Amino acid sequence: MNPKGKKFIVLIIVLSLVIFSGNSMAEEQKYGEDERNPESLRKKIKISFKITGGLGYLLNGAGDLNRAREGLEAILSDWGKQDNYSSTFDWKRLSMLSDWKADLIINITPKIGIGIGSGFITASNKGKYSLSSSYSWSWEDWTDTGEDKSNVDEDYKITAIPLNLDVYFFQPMGKSNKYNFFGYAGFGYYFGKLTHVEKVDGSYNYDSFISGSLNYQGESEYSTTRNEEMKNNSFGFHGGLGLEMKMSSVISFGVELFGRYVNFKNWEGDASTSWESKYKYWSSWSGWEEGTNSSKEEDVYGQLWTFDIHNEISNKYHTYMMFMETKPSDGTFYKNTKKASINLNTFGLSFSIKFHF
Repeated sequence: MNPKGKKFIVLIIVLSLVIFSGNSMAEEQKYGEDERNPESLRKKIKISFKITGGLGYLLNGAGDLNRAREGLEAILSDWGKQDNYSSTFDWKRLSMLSDWKADLIINITPKIGIGIGSGFITASNKGKYSLSSSYSWSWEDWTDTGEDKSNVDEDYKITAIPLNLDVYFFQPMGKSNKYNFFGYAGFGYYFGKLTHVEKVDGSYNYDSFISGSLNYQGESEYSTTRNEEMKNNSFGFHGGLGLEMKMSSVISFGVELFGRYVNFKNWEGDASTSWESKYKYWSSWSGWEEGTNSSKEEDVYGQLWTFDIHNEISNKYHTYMMFMETKPSDGTFYKNTKKASINLNTFGLSFSIKFHF
């Protein structure tokens, strides 16, 4: 994770805790006095319901997902620079996520509250890339030419549902306490889900000539679709600072900065693969022939792994990520194999509406 981004998240959480500590000490004496008067204490306990929605900036592109994207870009770039090869890459870093949550806040004093809630976090990352090659060779009166193309579409979707427990502090401001500066810090248990759809479309065409006359010609097309669905749960920490404005005795609107630290390190699930190929070829002795093949692989159970893969062009290693049934063994082609780590480490801006009861 980017050290500056991590410091920003920690700063929000720590600042929330520091301000909360100062306010809680000031409230302790008043709360102790109210304990001797239960009726007065009941009147001071208030309940509110808060709905929040906003956008968050992912500090390192979701971790291994971005590192694998960068590794693939480097590999394709090296291949595209070779003679008779070309490549394209249009896959951007995952930067933003949407963040929605609902909290029930119980104010045990006018300045201190306990929040219990849940939410829905989602992020999507799509991209595409291609690699093509061609060849031509001759031997005496025999000449062959051919072209191979592959186009790949990637689609990752990450969702998480947290169960949160927070401590809130409030500092009323302005005439009639119309404004409320607030902060909160807490932790959550996150139920994560990752889906990945990869579609590959390719073609291969070739021609064979003898003494300048077409002797053999072939055309083939293929398509492959792989669907992966994985789950992983993890603990995380979060905090925020904001300002509320009371519109009436029952409704407030607010804006807040928030930070989150949560990392998913053990993605497990199922994957299925389907493919179809079509071929068509011609020869001077048999004419045209064509056909179709198709297949579908049933769901297989596996895990998401990341490793450094050897690039024979540059003789370097680049990060790669793949769903596999078993852990790949380190060797000349793979090294530094480990379970993929995808995080939702974020800072962002959100808006809220709160109902007071």
